[in-house]
Amino acid sequence: MRFWFGATTVLLAATFAGAGNEELEALARDVLKTGKEFTTTLGTIKDKQTAEAAKARLVSVFKRLQGLEQKRNGLSPAQQKILQEKHGKELAATISLEIVLKESARLKKLPGVLEVFRAPSCSGISSGCHAAPRYERTSLL
Repeated sequence: MRFWFGATTVLLAATFAGAGNEELEALARDVLKTGKEFTTTLGTIKDKQTAEAAKARLVSVFKRLQGLEQKRNGLSPAQQKILQEKHGKELAATISLEIVLKESARLKKLPGVLEVFRAPSCSGISSGCHAAPRYERTSLL
């Protein structure tokens, strides 16, 4: 969980930065929807039991974010600039590093929550972050 909070924020920001207008708008909508789902799901975690319930959904969201990153990688720099200029502020309001840090700090204080996300079933998430060298590797939890 440590690595994927930071990686997710960077991934969303990079993904959002950038195909025809309809294609760009669809990508923007997907990123915003997924980002909102991520932050909403984090907000549901109140204890170890709710962390267990949210874990599968967070893993699913992370996999979708990886797919969005692949789409973003296929965009030209001009397309990426268009998306950033048009939707960058909206994305920042949806899932900024500040939001993720705040949630991370909150989750650290909840008994048993960290153990849930250190479980082997979450190892694919941090492995995915390590596999992408351009991602920020900030330890948030």
